[in-house]
Amino acid sequence: MSFDNLTLFDISEGLSKKKFSSEEITRSYLNRIEKFDPKLNTFLTMNEQAIDLAKDADQQRSKNPNLKPLLGVPYAAKDMFCTRGV
Repeated sequence: MSFDNLTLFDISEGLSKKKFSSEEITRSYLNRIEKFDPKLNTFLTMNEQAIDLAKDADQQRSKNPNLKPLLGVPYAAKDMFCTRGV
């Protein structure tokens, strides 16, 4: 499945309807970053915990599908933000 043109709503809905998992979409985006970032040079830091966090979100969703709609949706944060532990 291609995740290239999904909106935030599409991703949230897809996770809720179990069309795909957070782990799947996170891996897809990480692969795209790995493929294109050497040329684009847009990321300074990659969160090595992204897959573990995605798996955790999938487990939470499996126990309670009515959780927060953005749970498990991958995102990129601008490097101007300070992030604890990263």
